[in-house]
Amino acid sequence: MFVKRGGCVVSCRRFIFAILIAVFWSVSVDAAETDVLSLSPQAVVDLALERSFGIKQAELTKDVVAQGVGLAKGVFDTHLGLEGSHEIDKSKRESPIFGTRIDTTIWNLGLSKELPSGTELGLDFSNVRKKTTGSVVGGIQIIPPQPLYEPVLGFSLSQPLMRNVFGKLDRGAVKEARLAYASADYATQRSIDLVVHQALADYWSLVFARMHSRAMERSVRAARDFLNATLEKRKLGTAEDTDELAAQANLMVRKNELAALREVEREAAMRLRLDLELDPEISVVTTEKGPAFVTESGSVAEKIEAALERRGDYLSAKKELERRKVRLSMAKNARWPRMDLYSTLELNEIDTSYGNAVSGMDSPDWRVGLNFSVPLENRRARAGARRAEAEKAIAVYALKDVENQVANEVSVKDQEVLARKRIVEDAEKALALHNKKLGLEMTKYRQGRSSSEMIVLYQDDVVTAQRARTAAWWSYRKAVLDLELAQATIVD
Repeated sequence: MFVKRGGCVVSCRRFIFAILIAVFWSVSVDAAETDVLSLSPQAVVDLALERSFGIKQAELTKDVVAQGVGLAKGVFDTHLGLEGSHEIDKSKRESPIFGTRIDTTIWNLGLSKELPSGTELGLDFSNVRKKTTGSVVGGIQIIPPQPLYEPVLGFSLSQPLMRNVFGKLDRGAVKEARLAYASADYATQRSIDLVVHQALADYWSLVFARMHSRAMERSVRAARDFLNATLEKRKLGTAEDTDELAAQANLMVRKNELAALREVEREAAMRLRLDLELDPEISVVTTEKGPAFVTESGSVAEKIEAALERRGDYLSAKKELERRKVRLSMAKNARWPRMDLYSTLELNEIDTSYGNAVSGMDSPDWRVGLNFSVPLENRRARAGARRAEAEKAIAVYALKDVENQVANEVSVKDQEVLARKRIVEDAEKALALHNKKLGLEMTKYRQGRSSSEMIVLYQDDVVTAQRARTAAWWSYRKAVLDLELAQATIVD
């Protein structure tokens, strides 16, 4: 029984140990899988939009500008005013009729608001409680000792007739803030396009670096085959020592070239991780094993027209010009004199009972008038108008400059894409010919009808053709990205 129990214990321990190993293995595999990130061009765009610090900064900058709209609208806020005070006046009087002490209590409530039409409205409800003691002349109380209440209900209205007529300056400030936000919004779109463009460029740089590495791996295998063939010929006595040395040196050169390409690949992966704000422990895997040509449609004129409808920097410049026009209109109005029509109406009553005083406020005091003021030199307003005129002209030239830049970028990049495509096609054909030439020469070499110098030379030709093919594909893909950036189609 004891042995059986021991066997059971051992079996249970083995079972538990096996379970722990399985769990640990699965966790390790999951952890390893989380350190590998598979990326496609669309995944790069999505990650850049989600994680890029540059994009986040641009969006926050736009949000800062957006607050200018609320600041400009603040002029139309409703203001509530409250006031309360109590005064005990025991100062010496000129005559005993004024009493030896006056207690005054004041509490006021007021509302004021400016309308988009420039009209300023005011509502005030003020209250005064005054009590006088010691007002005795010849033993007779001149002023009653009971406190007197004087509530006053006032209405006020002011309407500008010249400067800020119909609220031109105030509404213009709001419109200018909205246009500034729209301009910042379009500028942010352009900033996002630039960040995504850089991320995609680094992605394709990694793709082509790995493509070149795979091609160099084939060259290393070809160099090893050449060395093996040379060693076989050496056994047969048909190859010299120099042939073997040349084959060994050729293999070492190809391996060094492959090692250098591995470093280029690591640098490209690092740049892509920086673009996407990825940790250095994450290994990036590209789903694009080989590039393909992009289908282009439409004339250059159509592409330029579409680009002008989408380009953030061009649309931002248009909004900036609109903002400058609004600023100029406001500056011209600011040169006018200020003349305001105002009207006030106050109702009051005085009584020893506060309730009676409030209910009996039927004594009107109505006033209508004009306020007129003008700075005689008016230098600030006139200088502001001239400055606004110059800023508008600058915005016009800036818009024309961006428009010309867009047209040239689209036209040049469209032609470059076509040219780069032809270069890629020729580079592919050249590489195929060099590979075929090397294959035929290797056959001749095995038959003893060629030399090691020719094999090394032809392998150099293949490596050079591979390098040219990779560079051609990279230049083509970069031209496509530049065209998409010029057309503002790089981000949907």
